Amino acid sequence: MSAVAGVAPRAAVPYRHVLHQHRAALITALVLAGTAAVLSAGGRMWSADGGWGLTAGKAVAGLLPLFGGVQMAGPMVAEELESGTYKMAWTQGVTPLRWLAAKAVVALGLLVGLEVALGWVNGTPLSFAPVPLAYVLLAVAFGTMVGLLVRRTTRATVVTGLALGVLMLAGQSQPHDTLGAQLTLALPLLAGTAVAAAAACLLLHRASQGDAS
Repeated sequence: MSAVAGVAPRAAVPYRHVLHQHRAALITALVLAGTAAVLSAGGRMWSADGGWGLTAGKAVAGLLPLFGGVQMAGPMVAEELESGTYKMAWTQGVTPLRWLAAKAVVALGLLVGLEVALGWVNGTPLSFAPVPLAYVLLAVAFGTMVGLLVRRTTRATVVTGLALGVLMLAGQSQPHDTLGAQLTLALPLLAGTAVAAAAACLLLHRASQGDAS
């Protein structure tokens, strides 16, 4: 069916473009997850409690949200704003919100899937506990907000890495051994995610208005 005369066809959400553009980062995330899985599985084969292998595997898995946040802040958002390449998408029928949503959906889909898979590999009762997923959500939202705010690749990467690194180190000192403890830590992380996401939407709106004027 032909498009209505005078109405421009709506461009598809550029998921494939995001996957192609950031394939190196996606491969790196898969390598991190594979390393964590091998360490965890190896540790469980050598000892009943998993030993150092399981500990090392969980440590590597813990880098995934940090990596995702840094990538979202720097190469996926700030770099395009700094170079001006985002204007090409925004002038080809892709709205700013859909442009940003495509990046966030790709990052979240990959990271959440890897976290769930690693939880299954670890084989603990809290494999699918809310804290790892809350860290992923917060990392992507916070990285997006910083990228839109700073608009400089290196600065956005450093700020996001430092902030998330300190937050995750502080979180490691909190108990994680019960579902109640997981929820106690996850709820503030989810609240922070909502705040960061709202701020990112406001910054995106201001950026789009600035380009339109």
